[in-house]
Parts: sequence; structure tokens; C-alpha cells
Amino acid sequence: MTDSQPASQRKVTRSRHGCDTCRARKVRCDERPGRCFNCERLGLICASSGTGASGTEQMRASQMRTYRSCSACRLSKTRCSGQKPACLRCREKALSNPLLHVVCALGALFYAVEYETSRNVTLPINPLDAGKFWADRAQNIILARLDRISVENLMAAVLLHDYEIRLGNYSNAFMLSSITARMAQALQINLEHSTDVLCREAGSGPSASVKESRRRLMWCCYITDSLVGSGIDQLTLIDEADIKIQLPCNERNFTLEEPCITETLEPGQMLKFLPQELLPSYPQDSMGMTAFYLRHIATRRKVLKYIKHLDTAKLPWLPDSEFAQLDAELRDWYDNLPANLQFTPTTLYIRQETSQVGALCALHYAYHQTMCDLYRIGAPGLYRLRSAFIFPPEQSNFLAKLRFTLFGHARSLATIMSEALRHGPHAIADSWLPTVLYDSCKIMLFYLTQLIDPSLDTSKALMAETIPHVRDNVKALKIMRSMYAAAGPLSK
Repeated sequence: MTDSQPASQRKVTRSRHGCDTCRARKVRCDERPGRCFNCERLGLICASSGTGASGTEQMRASQMRTYRSCSACRLSKTRCSGQKPACLRCREKALSNPLLHVVCALGALFYAVEYETSRNVTLPINPLDAGKFWADRAQNIILARLDRISVENLMAAVLLHDYEIRLGNYSNAFMLSSITARMAQALQINLEHSTDVLCREAGSGPSASVKESRRRLMWCCYITDSLVGSGIDQLTLIDEADIKIQLPCNERNFTLEEPCITETLEPGQMLKFLPQELLPSYPQDSMGMTAFYLRHIATRRKVLKYIKHLDTAKLPWLPDSEFAQLDAELRDWYDNLPANLQFTPTTLYIRQETSQVGALCALHYAYHQTMCDLYRIGAPGLYRLRSAFIFPPEQSNFLAKLRFTLFGHARSLATIMSEALRHGPHAIADSWLPTVLYDSCKIMLFYLTQLIDPSLDTSKALMAETIPHVRDNVKALKIMRSMYAAAGPLSK
């Protein structure tokens, strides 16, 4: 090829080396004069090979990719901010989903318990420590993202609260409960997403399952707040009057994503904004186990508040007393449970097929535990009651009835627990159970040793009948030691 040929016909000779920057990054360079395409796209200094670039520029280009960029960004060929100890991109990537971490933490705990139970072996670690790293990671992410309020972060906080209760970290759980309440208020999930409850309006609104998930999340926060508050107003952050959503639907409608109308927390009431023609004749048919549990929790809040304010309450033997009203409300709730929620062999068999034995047991021991809390006014020597009632001699029969009813519900708790134990550890997975079983044992032993004459034949027969229940409770508490930190000291 001669020099007389036009410039357009000359063949461009490539060095096959590229600029120093592309060579350091190990990518192909187009060797474009002035600045190659890769360096221009990434905003890098293009130090061409053999162009006589100064040593300072070459060192600067080398530092940009070799020293400033982290390994992850170099491997992914992504622009790196060069921040230490981790760049912005890597930090954002490291802050993963807290919900995933806390689910893994709970899953690791129950997997370890299931492994020990099914194979009858002892693991080298405590099952309570199985998912500790994931739980710590989830909490760090939640606290680092307190300004990013989202439904997923709230779900993670609710599950983390349950996990901390299991580990006995009650101070941490107490603080997490306040976070869940405030996040729920900030997200306004205490209100229906829209007036289109049946999802009939065309548009890009959330699906029926998404709306139902929001409702269930709000009710989870309500339960958490109720159990933490324990009837003390200053510890309660969620007011029932502010919850303007309907109760959760049954599992069938939720699984099939079928929108439906249920009642609100107030029995017999539905959402006020619903048109009359949309109101179903029997909304309870669409309500599941969780809906009835929530109504019981609402009554339990009243019972605990009553126990904390006995000094201003009417005498319990009066027909119009708060005690009589709460007792009637609890019994009415229990007597009107649907057939598929009653504690019968048929219901237990059905719930076993759907893996809901634990939920059914939780529903019933919640009732009996609340009845024990209400009837504790008859045993001031067992509980530290503030301003306990003084029963005159003419009310001795009423007092004896209180004590026997208290004993009966404590024994019912033991019966439910013995049935739950037959179905494996998943049936006793509720974090409330250790306290419930401990109270059951305490009440039964107090009644047998302090409230009846042990020399009577009837008392001896009752004692022989009750002692196996106490032993079953202690056995259950020992089994629960791998799931709840509180079960260890309570089983001794």
C-alpha cells in the first residue's frame, strides 16, 4: 500500500493491546483515538498504550480500577464509588430482605426441634441458637431502615417480636412491639385500602389476597399490642376504635383469592360504608378461626383491665357487676363457636388434615386462660391482686363457686395440652404456652393443697385424678425448653 492512496482506503492497523485502563479491567478496547468507548461510558481516564502518557496519569488510571474499585464491582464490571470499607453499591446489595432473614431464623429453630424430636437425638447446639445469626441480621436491617416504612419491614418486625419472646429477650420484644404499632399507624393499614372491598372496580388496585394480607397484618399488630399492654392503658398503643377494617376471612377464601365481606370486631356489625345491597345475610360464614380469636382477644383486654382496677369495680356477686358482664360475654363467645371450631374429636381430626391442630388448641386455651384470669379474684392468696375483694361470710357459696370454676378451667388447660402433645411440636408452637401451663399447674396445686380438706374421700379422689394432669404439664414444659427460653425455669 503506497502513500499515494486515499486516506479512506488505508487499512487501520490495531495494536491488539488497547488502552492501559481496558487492559487493567481485562475488557476489549476499541482503541478509539482520544478516548475509547469503555472509558467514556464509565467516566474513566483513558491512558492509551504507547501514547507517552505521563507516569502520574498511568498511576492514576491504575489506582482507579486496581485500588479504588472493590472486588465485587470489578468482577461484575460495574462502576464502583470506591468508598471504604464497602462501596455504596455493595452496601445497598448487602442490606437484603429482613423478612427473609427472620423467616429463616424461625425456620431454623423449628427445624432443629423437629430434627431432635423425630430422630430422638440431641443436637450439639441449643435449638434456640439455631437461627440466632439470621435474627440478629434481620434486626440490624430493620433498625437501619426505620425511615423506610413498608409492609415487608412490618411483617419482619412482627415475626422478630415473636422470635425474641421465644428466646426470652423480653426487653427487646417490648421495644419491637412499639415499632410494630407505630409502623402500622404510619402505613394506615388500620383502614380499608378502598371502598371496593369485593374488588369489582376495574383498574390497577391491589388484589383480594393483598388486601386480606394487609388486614391480617394489622390484626397481628393488634394482638401483639394487646398481649404486651396486659390491660394497662399507658402500655397500649393501638385503640380498637381506630381499627376500621373487617375481620379476616376464612382460609379457603384467602387461598382462592375470593373477596368477601365479614363482620368487624363488634359482633353483628359490618363496614359502615358498604352499600346495603352488598351486605351478606350470614357474614360469619366467611369468617375463619382468626376472626373468632380476635374477638376473644378484645374481651381479654377488658378482663385484664378489670383485674388491674378492682378498687373501682362493683362487688362481683352483684348481678350488674363488671365481673358478671365479662363472665357472660366470655361464655357467650364460647357457646356460639361454630361446630368446626369446637374442641371435639371430629374437629381435631379435620384440623389435623389441614395442619391446624395447634391453632385450634390455641383458640381454646386462650379462652380457658382468660377465664382463669377473670376468676382469680377468688384466690387472692395465689395472685398479687391490687385491692382484692373481701368476701363476707354470707358470700361463702359464691366464693367456693369462684374457686371451683378457677380449678376447672386450669384442668381444662391441661386436658387441651395433653391432646396437643399427641400431634408433635408444631401443635405447641405458640409462645404464650409456657406461661399458660405454669398457671395451670399453679392453680391446680393451690386448690388441692390450700382450698380443700385433703382428709376427705372426695378430695383424695380429686387429687388422684388431677396429679396426672400436673405431670403432663411439667412434661410439656420440659419438651418446650428447646422452643422457649422461659420453659426451662418454669419446668423445675
